[in-house]
Amino acid sequence: KKLEGVTMSAIRTITERAKAIALQGHEVAMFSMGEPDFDTPAPIKDATCRKLDENRTHYTSNRGAPALRKAIAEKESATAVLTMTRRARFCSPTAARRPSTTR
Repeated sequence: KKLEGVTMSAIRTITERAKAIALQGHEVAMFSMGEPDFDTPAPIKDATCRKLDENRTHYTSNRGAPALRKAIAEKESATAVLTMTRRARFCSPTAARRPSTTR
């Protein structure tokens, strides 16, 4: 009964409508939720299963896991696209801006 008055968010409503139209055979470009149009690659699924087996299921810092931030900074710095410092490292499980290049 507590959930009777709860409605779907606008973005969920749009996504559900687009999926219904696609199921009718129409071509639909989905821009509502950022849902990828490909399956999760096996290495990512395998790593996820390993972390679940290790009970790594708790929230991390808002800035992201230190080891992941370090790996991202090293990879980005190696490509010469960005030079990342410790201060600039940030990792989010949600959409976020890419940090600006450091001087």
